[in-house]
Amino acid sequence: MPNHGQTPNLYPTPFWLFSDRNMFTAVSCGRLASLTYFGGTKMAVGLSICQGYSSILVNNNCRGINCCQTPLPSDNGGNFTTSFGPLIINGTSERTCKYAFLVDPEWFASNSTNTPAIAQLDDVPNPHSARLDYWRITGGIDNCEFESGPCSCLEGYQGNPYLRGGCQDINECEDPNRPNICGSGKICYNFDGTFECYTPLSPQPRPLQPIKLSIIVLCSVFGLLLHIIGAWWLHKVIRKRKNIKRKQKFFRLNGGLLLEQQLSSGEVNVEKIKLFNAKELEKATDRFNVDRILGEGGQGTVCKGMLTDGRIVAVKKSKIVDGGEVNQFINEIVILSQTNHRNVVKLLGCCLDSEVPLLFYEFLPNGTLSQYIHSRES
Repeated sequence: MPNHGQTPNLYPTPFWLFSDRNMFTAVSCGRLASLTYFGGTKMAVGLSICQGYSSILVNNNCRGINCCQTPLPSDNGGNFTTSFGPLIINGTSERTCKYAFLVDPEWFASNSTNTPAIAQLDDVPNPHSARLDYWRITGGIDNCEFESGPCSCLEGYQGNPYLRGGCQDINECEDPNRPNICGSGKICYNFDGTFECYTPLSPQPRPLQPIKLSIIVLCSVFGLLLHIIGAWWLHKVIRKRKNIKRKQKFFRLNGGLLLEQQLSSGEVNVEKIKLFNAKELEKATDRFNVDRILGEGGQGTVCKGMLTDGRIVAVKKSKIVDGGEVNQFINEIVILSQTNHRNVVKLLGCCLDSEVPLLFYEFLPNGTLSQYIHSRES
């Protein structure tokens, strides 16, 4: 190119050069002209031979004599430079003027009769287009005949299809050039890209307002919370019923029905024996905390506890009672509850709705019988 020329560089714009409307043109004699990407890859080369160098082109064309032209590849980046190689045809003068450029071939054909005049121009026409796969936002509101264009807004939209959001909806209902677009007796309602006409008696669609949308969201969240709370409550009810049935089963297996029968018969003093439930048991013994265990033996484990009225008791957790021993176990409870002797620990009540029967005795703070005997011997 001439010294005052500027190397083309379209990067990083979204534009590229039309491959079928731009020709790499080199005016020289005996030299290889190259069009090279800035990365070093050659995209076009050309060589012309000498035939009495003149400013007038042979037959007004550029087909290899004093001038050559070659098309661009279809995928060009618009970022390149031009150069000339050494002389490869003998007899060519070093001072022969040489320059290369990109130009519209139709423009060049009509302005190539005086090539030195072209060399003095600051620029020549270079048709280019937008690379739509990079630049266009595919929102379905524009239409392109080819990947490189031309493009236009779809029906119902107007604006520039080459810009982001360039195609905007046309409100046909408010178009001053189309008054009464729906005719008499009908109501026009605008939609995105189109419009519809309604009679006054027909229901008219309304866009969802932000307030209505907020109400729908709140109702959905509230409904979801109700479902979660309902599921949690149902789980608790089912679990509670299972626990009740489980306690009723243990109460029956541990002879509770037999004890209730004897208490209701009047033969046993009801005031001298009390039936505790599992909830009172857990609270009194802190769920049988190991720190409250007083001792363990062949008949079971004894744990210290405190009733709701403040009385300290000794709770005996018996071993599992066999089905054939239930009657004997209940009779012993009845007998012990009626016994009142200073040398016998008083039975206060029992719990039969747990997995194993539990007996509540009067607590004696002076230690076990073993401790008392051994302390006296020492």
